[in-house]
Amino acid sequence: SYQYYCSSTQWHLGDGEGQWSQMRYQMRNWPYFPWLSGDLIAEQSIHNIDAINWSMGGPPAKAYASGGRIARTQPEYGTIYDHFSVHFEWANGVKSSFMGRHYDRSSNKVSNKWIGTEGTLGVVTRAVLRLREAPLSRVSALLAVPDFAALTALLKRLDSGLGGGLSAFEVMWNNFYTLVTTEPATNQPPISQEYPYYVLVEAMGASDERTEAALAEAYEQGMIVDAVVAQSEAQRQQLWAMRNDVVQTFRYAPNYAFDVSMRISRMEDYVDEVNKRLNEKYDEVHNFTFGHMGDGNLHLVVSVGQSDRAGVEACVYEPLADISGSVSAETTHRGSAKIGTKPPCPRRARCESSQG
Repeated sequence: SYQYYCSSTQWHLGDGEGQWSQMRYQMRNWPYFPWLSGDLIAEQSIHNIDAINWSMGGPPAKAYASGGRIARTQPEYGTIYDHFSVHFEWANGVKSSFMGRHYDRSSNKVSNKWIGTEGTLGVVTRAVLRLREAPLSRVSALLAVPDFAALTALLKRLDSGLGGGLSAFEVMWNNFYTLVTTEPATNQPPISQEYPYYVLVEAMGASDERTEAALAEAYEQGMIVDAVVAQSEAQRQQLWAMRNDVVQTFRYAPNYAFDVSMRISRMEDYVDEVNKRLNEKYDEVHNFTFGHMGDGNLHLVVSVGQSDRAGVEACVYEPLADISGSVSAETTHRGSAKIGTKPPCPRRARCESSQG
């Protein structure tokens, strides 16, 4: 495998026009002093090295490295190196090469690449995007869905019925929706909390009439059992405020946040299996689940009434491996935190067309 963390020189805050003490100078420009940053390889490059260690299941048995200061030798850049090169070897014979540097006027490259017996895996860290004109229309709606089969059918129906205009399909399991619409959360439930799934959909570019027709058809086919449609920009933002009010999970600290990916067809059984394992292992379990279903991505915020990262990770990652899922981000552990407040959410106007 190959790992690269190559970029230009970082920011520098100067010396306070000569008024800072040496201690303050170093504290303010901490990346350039190993006693504060651990040097370039520990402060930035470690993310790429963590990725190969994760894929190998542990650290290497040997490492051969070189580094130094060639381009960034001025005193203001402290004592850190501006380049590293490391060759790693694992006990099973697998080898990996890493290169990291901070040079100006040179190409930037931040990437990981694995070469295996069945192919090559690359991690894309940079892309060129085509910018388009802002859409003339935007429709946002919160929908209640009776079961997971209806949820998958609804995604397909809206994706085809809106002609590529579906820009968001954010699913909330009942426990997450209930959490963010119950005091002390300041969001009020625009739809009853009795349904198993809720989805926040947004259509951009499709006409209001086309969007409402697609929602009405989905309602008639039993994919939707209740719905509200934002009638203004303020109401649209309030709908998104519910989905984004993840801070409410801090009420169940300590907790562990996971970001995982899998096939949509695997999601329901996967979440059920995680909950089964958690409930078998712990007396108090909360698994607040939500995510970008259209992208095959789920967020799980798990609280078990105690600190046990290894045990919780086993309950989440073992069934993920069984279905060939993937980890989109590392586990985040949260202790106690103060809950923020948001303006109250007035009841939205219901979508008459989705009511038949």
